[in-house]
Amino acid sequence: CPAKIQRERLAARDGETDNHGELIMRAQAGRKARLAAAADIIKNAGSLAATRQQVEALHNTYVNLAASV
Repeated sequence: CPAKIQRERLAARDGETDNHGELIMRAQAGRKARLAAAADIIKNAGSLAATRQQVEALHNTYVNLAASV
């Protein structure tokens, strides 16, 4: 999700200030690096229902894959 949403979620979850949240985010791999390394991507900037739908679809993909081996 976009950096702005990440900072908002960090503040809501941990009560972090914007400055400390920014330091935490800078210590992590950047968005491009994370996306390049990912086998699967779930976009969680939308609603909880939309995220849940993506998770369930990906879960079903892996359940079916496991059943085929």
